[in-house]
Amino acid sequence: MAENMAIVEKIIADANGLAKVTLDEARIEAAKIIENAKQSSAEQEKRETEAIKKDCHLIIERRQTVATLDGRKISLRAKQSLISECFDHAIKKILELDSKKYLAYIKSLISKYGENGDEVVLSTANKTVTKAFIEETVKELGLAITVSKNTSDYRGGIILQTKVVDKNLTLETTLRGLKEEIEQETAEILFG
Repeated sequence: MAENMAIVEKIIADANGLAKVTLDEARIEAAKIIENAKQSSAEQEKRETEAIKKDCHLIIERRQTVATLDGRKISLRAKQSLISECFDHAIKKILELDSKKYLAYIKSLISKYGENGDEVVLSTANKTVTKAFIEETVKELGLAITVSKNTSDYRGGIILQTKVVDKNLTLETTLRGLKEEIEQETAEILFG
């Protein structure tokens, strides 16, 4: 039995030794795994931090671009508003001409664009051009143009109606067309 006891003690001692070696190896392996995890975590954190910095930089650039574009839009609207004011002022100045000059302008429109069978639509806003003036003018020009019973709300100029098409010769329309033609040049003069 003493021999059996020695064998059992030897087996226990060998098992304890093997357990100690296995435990030591496990501790070393666990330390390596923990170290690798720390290193991997640090690398991942560094990559994510760099990605966040890059994303922040891109977001800031985009917002700056949008802000620049918004600023340009606001500036353009202000410039367009000023140009529109200039053209509105031009209409006002034309309407302030003495009646002889203004009526000569209307007569030139009828002479240039009027055709037999047209009707002149008078303005409700501008009382300078009257039915009597139109009748006298077309008689002088030898045109068969009448004054329409209809009126329209425009500031100046005239509208010539035909059965096919209306000729809008109002100051608003005429200057709008002119504005489109010379807007770039006007902006350069006003804003350098």
